[in-house]
Amino acid sequence: LRRLMTNISFRNRFINRFADELNSRFLFDNVSTHIQDVSDVISSEIPAHYNRWSGAVNSWSENINNLKVYAANRPYHVKQHIRNKFQLATIQKIIIENDDIDGGFVQLNNHLKIESTRWLGDYFEGVPITLKAIPEYGFKFSHWSGAVSSTESEIEIDLNSTTTVKAHFVESTNTPKRVIITEINYNSGDIVKPGDWVELYNPNSFMLDISGWALKDDDDTHIFNIPTGTTIAPEGFIVLARNSLDFSAAFPDVTNFVGDFGFGLSSTGDAVRIYDLNSDLQDEVYYRSSSPWPECANGTGATLELLLVSLDNSLPESWTCANNAGSPGKPGISLTSYEDLSNPALSIYPNPLDDYLYIEGLTPKSIMGIYDLNGRVLMQGEASGVINVSSLKAGSYILKIKSNYSESSFMLIKQ
Repeated sequence: LRRLMTNISFRNRFINRFADELNSRFLFDNVSTHIQDVSDVISSEIPAHYNRWSGAVNSWSENINNLKVYAANRPYHVKQHIRNKFQLATIQKIIIENDDIDGGFVQLNNHLKIESTRWLGDYFEGVPITLKAIPEYGFKFSHWSGAVSSTESEIEIDLNSTTTVKAHFVESTNTPKRVIITEINYNSGDIVKPGDWVELYNPNSFMLDISGWALKDDDDTHIFNIPTGTTIAPEGFIVLARNSLDFSAAFPDVTNFVGDFGFGLSSTGDAVRIYDLNSDLQDEVYYRSSSPWPECANGTGATLELLLVSLDNSLPESWTCANNAGSPGKPGISLTSYEDLSNPALSIYPNPLDDYLYIEGLTPKSIMGIYDLNGRVLMQGEASGVINVSSLKAGSYILKIKSNYSESSFMLIKQ
């Protein structure tokens, strides 16, 4: 270590790493909270412990308090030790500001990820620090302001006073919209056996090249690299199949698919994750085979289908089992497919819903019921022309209307 310290680059990294830790992990609030959390675990045992060993119970709280006092005072002494050891002039403050934390974050010394609108830390004069502005997907770095005026995403600062710098991010008009996972087949039925497959949707108005992108489940060692030359048509779909031969045999008319991803999706619950060439996460779905996720996708032949691409696909209520064997490589359900044409005069609007559902064409003494996708009754009673559905959360539901003459069913979607 002594020899390494003669290298100025190593020396500076060593000092800055110490400062990074003091400004994060070893802040008093963090250490004090940890002390309290650990003491809370065993606090109920302390009276019996001291009673057995003839100790003074009140010394327990005193000792806990002494630990916290030490945690509060220790950082100052550590900083002075570093100053004395390396003959550093003084300690200065860096203030990092970012008004748009959705647009990106600042990485400090390639170690700390600063994701707050205003952050303050202590660093040593004479030991330069590095700041790197990293935009989120759909944004780009614009510039630094404050003590530094620069359009370079990575800057170096040698602090000689309290210094404030501000990172600015703007939306990128050239960034494609993220692909969306729209259908998952994780447990085929007994009749159609295509094996596991995943459907992706390209929401952009142009063709998207996904060559070299990666599909993963919840195990990071399970990786399928999408073959070179793979594209998704504008506002189109593509299927990633576990076994191309099985999939093609089950769906001979579907040609927009690639394989083989070689690992299975669990029938008890798993993850489907898509990463682009930069290893940025494009989309992910952590599904389950039991409620509140639709249970009809587990071995019945149906698949998990996203009701609308505009819905949040991380939520179980955004999914349904609309088609026997699914609809790989093409749009899935349509709202009209859920209408019982035995009563064509009956209509509902709007759909997707707002707070009120309007029904036209009702016959006298009609009964209505609104169900979740697992068949549980959420609302039930005599049907009327206007129904208050403000209590329903965003998601998909089934509306059934019964009369003396017919029974009609509708798929309802609430955004």
